[in-house]
Amino acid sequence: MQQGTVDGQENPIFFIQDSSYHEVQDYMTISNHNTYVAMTTVNPDFYNELPEDIQGMIDETVDEMRDESYALQERLNEELLTDIEENTDTPTEITELTEEQRDAFRELAVPQREFFAENSGDDAGAILEKLEGEIEEMDGGETTE
Repeated sequence: MQQGTVDGQENPIFFIQDSSYHEVQDYMTISNHNTYVAMTTVNPDFYNELPEDIQGMIDETVDEMRDESYALQERLNEELLTDIEENTDTPTEITELTEEQRDAFRELAVPQREFFAENSGDDAGAILEKLEGEIEEMDGGETTE
């Protein structure tokens, strides 16, 4: 961005602040389109070979920490956004999208889903369907369209 090779970037707030992107960008849009929380990953062969009680402890711990990790992310985002707003020589204009503006993006994304499913390989449709189902489940049955 600083050299004009690209016009913009999409990253979580912590990465924008940590990488000092806010120092070379004029605008920042808070769209809340994605919740960035590091995921828990494990080699499935390793995990599946663990005794069931150990698997249960791992699963329980991950479940217990989920809400805390979201809360931690929210606190960090607030602190880092304040830092971006207050401690930059060249201010970045920050816009937070309204729900109506977010809905407009959602509508524009619908045709892209079909394009993805048709043009991104044999499993793309199934992957997209699974993702949309999980999102709907997390939203309490509300659709994302």
